[in-house]
Amino acid sequence: MDTAALKIEKLAKNFDGRKVLVEVGMVVRLGECVALVGPSGCGKSTLLRLVAGLDDADGGCITINSDVASNPRVLLPPNRRRVGMVFQDLALWPHMTALENVEFMVPAGVRGRKQRREKAAELLDSVSLNGRAESVPHQLSRGQQQRVAIARALASDPVLLLLDEPFSSLDPELRLQMIELVHGIHLARRLTMLYVTHTTDELPRLANRVLFLRDGFLAEVSAGQLPAPTFHETH
Repeated sequence: MDTAALKIEKLAKNFDGRKVLVEVGMVVRLGECVALVGPSGCGKSTLLRLVAGLDDADGGCITINSDVASNPRVLLPPNRRRVGMVFQDLALWPHMTALENVEFMVPAGVRGRKQRREKAAELLDSVSLNGRAESVPHQLSRGQQQRVAIARALASDPVLLLLDEPFSSLDPELRLQMIELVHGIHLARRLTMLYVTHTTDELPRLANRVLFLRDGFLAEVSAGQLPAPTFHETH
């Protein structure tokens, strides 16, 4: 039985003739939380976007939950990949309330406006935001906005959750709160996660494994092997 939630083989991506990813390969097992680290501009966010289907690869294969999502002959659209994503800039819809942002991502299979709203409200409650359901993003703090973004990413019942530097803009105390929140979601849902980070303090708490991306190639490392000066800049 294949226990891989995500399998990447010989993944390649070029921008303006520059090789960003060079035959990248990795496997993320079901229920794992894997951290992706590396120098600024090395392609960490690009890798997440390729997995989510937001960008097209120039070569290689991406398999999600045993289904081929991308290869030279197959290209599944993002809404068919069962992948949730929390963007670095959060990308919340500014004209929608917190509840509406989450409700919008509830699958069409959940029939009825009432049922979709109830599910969205439950997700907001799971990230301790049930009291701010009617607030629009500019009325929320950065940490609260991040909680909305996480709830929205969970609304589609993903098999894989991608997070692009989810803690980079937070102060140390709030970052610790968010680390505990994401850790709790990981354990409670047994959800497979792949997240990009440029800080390393959360690695012992969150990551089962750490992958280091540099010069287009991936290598598995321990947190103690990471070159500290690499992570002072955001991607």
